[in-house]
Amino acid sequence: MNIFVTDESPQKAANNLDDKRVVKMILETTQLLCTAVNLSGGKSPYKSTHVNHPSSVWARQSNTNYTWLRHHGIQLCNRYTEIYERSHKCFPMLIDLADGEKYIPVGDLTPFANCTTNKEKGINYKHIENTVDAYRLYLVSRWNTDKKKPTWRGFDPKVATKLSMMYPEWLTIDNNGLFLYKGKEYKTLFGGYDENNKNANAGVNNYVTAE
Repeated sequence: MNIFVTDESPQKAANNLDDKRVVKMILETTQLLCTAVNLSGGKSPYKSTHVNHPSSVWARQSNTNYTWLRHHGIQLCNRYTEIYERSHKCFPMLIDLADGEKYIPVGDLTPFANCTTNKEKGINYKHIENTVDAYRLYLVSRWNTDKKKPTWRGFDPKVATKLSMMYPEWLTIDNNGLFLYKGKEYKTLFGGYDENNKNANAGVNNYVTAE
């Protein structure tokens, strides 16, 4: 359960995700919204789940949070349709969940939950204050450790660059095929972003700078 906040715009955050995670996150996003409605006095298509997860708590903290997440889910569905040329079953639910906003407390957008850890892969960016940076670095680490390299709309990112396909503008690839976050210092495989380590040697588990 997570919300990959790689941009303050819910639509751009959805566009940044690779194809595999688009599919996965549509259901999770719908479940988070349904849980928010259920716990706020309404009824939804899905039962509540992960009620104490930071992302779940964030989704029901304010109606602005809830709406941000719903718009994010709708754009994920748009991405799904572009990739697979069919509509996702959650799409009509996400449209109807607009009615669920009336159950959520009125309020401004609150700070995004930072859930950028994966103990199995040794990834942890929770110490980074800027949540958008944390999620971008988290995904870069995941893309570098995924068994199958990510694609965007079915295209390998190297090909996608030539075809001007939409994939994260903050993402680049070095000569060894490693994904890098432009302008940031971080360990190439296992996280550990550190703005102070400007002079570390490049290499696996060492810091590199993507210009």
